[in-house]
Amino acid sequence: MMTQEFCVNALIAKLVTDLVNPPNYDALREQIASHDYVLLKDKQVYRDDCSDTFTSWYKILFTASDCVVVQAVLLDVTHTRFAVYKVPLSKWEGAFDEWIDEDHSRYYDCHNSFQEGMRTYGADV
Repeated sequence: MMTQEFCVNALIAKLVTDLVNPPNYDALREQIASHDYVLLKDKQVYRDDCSDTFTSWYKILFTASDCVVVQAVLLDVTHTRFAVYKVPLSKWEGAFDEWIDEDHSRYYDCHNSFQEGMRTYGADV
């Protein structure tokens, strides 16, 4: 039976390689930026402070080198503002459910809710 040994040099080499050659998310960022709305499925994947999991609509605000920033289209019951989240691109695969494009059956519901904002809930703003 083989036993694995801990090698400090291998660990340091791996860390240095990861720092020098960070993951390239250009294709993923380009794909995300080409859409307006997305359905994300698991808040635990991209929020460390959240234990609940549910699927929700999000407006893609912008992408950065290592993350995408999204805003909730619908207001949560416990919030007075529409939530904004930073989703690391390294965790995007686990959070992504589906795109909400114009050919999606719920696109106009999602788009109208985002356009109406607080007026959707009867606020006089």
